[in-house]
Amino acid sequence: MKGFIPDLLDEISDILNVTLVLDHVADWKFGTQDTLGNWNGMIGELTSNKSDIAAAALTLTAERSRVVHFSHPFETVGLRILVKKPSMDILTKLINDDAGLFFRPLTLGVWMSVIIGFLVIGTLFYIIGRFSPLQDQSEGGILWALSVTCGVISFQGARHIPSAFSARVLVSSALLFTLILVSMYSATLVAFVSAKSSNNNALPFSTFRGMSLQTEYQYGTVAGGSTYKYLTTSNGETERRIAMYLKENPANLMMSTAKGVSRVKQGKFGFILESASAYHASASSCDMMVVGENLRERTYNFACRQNTNICDQLNIAILQLKMNGRMDELKTKWWSGKCGSFPRQQTTDGETDNTLSKGTQLDMKRFTIPLIMLVIGIVMSVAILLMEIYLPKVAGQLHTKRTSEDTQGFSGQMHA
Repeated sequence: MKGFIPDLLDEISDILNVTLVLDHVADWKFGTQDTLGNWNGMIGELTSNKSDIAAAALTLTAERSRVVHFSHPFETVGLRILVKKPSMDILTKLINDDAGLFFRPLTLGVWMSVIIGFLVIGTLFYIIGRFSPLQDQSEGGILWALSVTCGVISFQGARHIPSAFSARVLVSSALLFTLILVSMYSATLVAFVSAKSSNNNALPFSTFRGMSLQTEYQYGTVAGGSTYKYLTTSNGETERRIAMYLKENPANLMMSTAKGVSRVKQGKFGFILESASAYHASASSCDMMVVGENLRERTYNFACRQNTNICDQLNIAILQLKMNGRMDELKTKWWSGKCGSFPRQQTTDGETDNTLSKGTQLDMKRFTIPLIMLVIGIVMSVAILLMEIYLPKVAGQLHTKRTSEDTQGFSGQMHA
């Protein structure tokens, strides 16, 4: 036999210097109790003295601990949901499911500030073209103001450099504002798309609660196992809703984990199982993934026949394997695959370990500095415009000096 459990038993047998003979239980069950108090599966094998150790992804429960002994845990796990990866193009799904996605990077306040800012810029360009004595009147007017404003918004600048110094200051300030706006918007949009195109959000649910409230996907678990027992006895609202669904849909109760994984591969089905088994399945088959928060944390343990000290000996071996790092090596070997590695530290927030952080909208607080810079540019432009109107001599001298410098620079470039 090959697998994590056989390799772990080989390591244990070497440490304890014993020989362990592996055999599959006839009904392929972990162990449940019927109404008469009789146990089936591996627990039944122990209670009937047919086996000494139950070695599997076996979880400790109060009912089982009354009839068998349990060793120290060799892994801590929780419940997760195994699903098939959606084949639909992510971008198409994002557009269909969220038509307003491209407006979400900015809050309403920021959008209003940007719109008002460009309206003010366009109006000021018109005023400069209309009243500044230094602005070429052949370029002034509504069309010119609209052309310059559109050039700034599209980050193309003005087709012709304005002759008025006030207009040049305004163009420079507006272009700097647009550059910062586009950069911040692009970064935020990438974060939003990355978050929405992550594995969890490509599905109609990403948590157990979300799964229990939707109708697009069916879901189930192993019939009669500890997971089913937990769901049907828990007082949690989500667990009770899932338990009611499972009772109404008995066809979704699988006879084994393998059958559940096979059902997942058919699509539109979520299989509830321990996280270790879920990650192992998803790492081995690239068309599946794991979602859901780490529900009901519990442990994997060996079970031993009562009236023996077998579990005490197993505890010594398990502790030694954990201390020398061999346990982690076995997990990496068997719980990882061509499609990924089993995470040593699992999260409990409903996201996989390598999921990107969700996008956060760009609000007024984060957009304060660009707005202040734009306001400063507008104020400077207005101040220079007033100087051009009411102090024409001073403005004319500045204009002449500036024009001369531009001409020299241009001539120098031609000469070079």
